[in-house]
Amino acid sequence: MRLRNKVALVTGAGAGIGREIAILFARNGAKVIIIDIDNENGLQVCNLIKQEGGHSVFYPGDVTDSNSIRNIVNSILENNSSIDILVNNAGIKSLGNIEQLSEEKWDRVLDVNLKSVFLLCKHIVPVMRRNRSGSIINISSVDGLTGKANIPAYNAAKGGVITLTKNLAVDYGKYNIRTNCICPGFIYTPMISKEFEKYSKTFNKEAMDYIFKRIEEEIPLKRLGSAVEIAKSVLFFASDDSSYCNGSILVVDGGKMCGEVSMLERSVRDYFVNKGI
Repeated sequence: MRLRNKVALVTGAGAGIGREIAILFARNGAKVIIIDIDNENGLQVCNLIKQEGGHSVFYPGDVTDSNSIRNIVNSILENNSSIDILVNNAGIKSLGNIEQLSEEKWDRVLDVNLKSVFLLCKHIVPVMRRNRSGSIINISSVDGLTGKANIPAYNAAKGGVITLTKNLAVDYGKYNIRTNCICPGFIYTPMISKEFEKYSKTFNKEAMDYIFKRIEEEIPLKRLGSAVEIAKSVLFFASDDSSYCNGSILVVDGGKMCGEVSMLERSVRDYFVNKGI
């Protein structure tokens, strides 16, 4: 029960990584506040936590709307003296290079992935500062550490989250507020599943199986990660086990960022695969 009696707010907790964070936090004693724009998914996770004997409250809300966030925070504080943990997890992705991406999609991706972190911190940091205690965990991505084809807005937003994490660590460490960041690699989530659904309309099952296998081959651990594995890393930052971590950027990607498969090895492999050898 590493989070006993802590109040933890998790955005985008209706599915994927956020869902597993919320459930794991509750199992470790936290009172979990769930914010999600999807009412059905958010309530489902909230009810699941209650069925397991945990404490959870769901607030439907758009994390890009300042008034909505302000009202939710005020409502939380009517029943709680503090918000001890904030996990900025909400995120979306839009495919297309800089020429293909519309201004509207660019704005939406930046708003959900980056502006939301600003808004949640803006309204919750004062509460933590008054209590002189708090842990903020921002969910970025390995795509925020490097360029990746056809996701310029997502790259920019997640890179911004990393830098904002460091800024918060510097500005608010003196108030015993720790701010850290997780950069997941290829994690099988509903977001990734939707991407594969789009590709499956173009490629047949054999081609999709090959693509999936190639992705796994280029990860040193030879598999995709799970949302539960990311949640466990977030739990570390949320708990006192990480009491001297502030401004840390933790990459959780199975080793993918350690290096790339050499072009020679990839070319030879592709040659033999294409020849059916």
